[in-house]
Amino acid sequence: MPVKKGEGVEAGTRALSDAREEGKRVERESDPSSDAREEGKRS
Repeated sequence: MPVKKGEGVEAGTRALSDAREEGKRVERESDPSSDAREEGKRS
């Protein structure tokens, strides 16, 4: 099945942003002070 123009780009962009979110999450887990900052912002 042929991929419609733009679909590949969309999927690639989504994968990229997913990877970026994953990276942020890993950073936060390894940095307790930033985790505390996030908690403070949320409450």
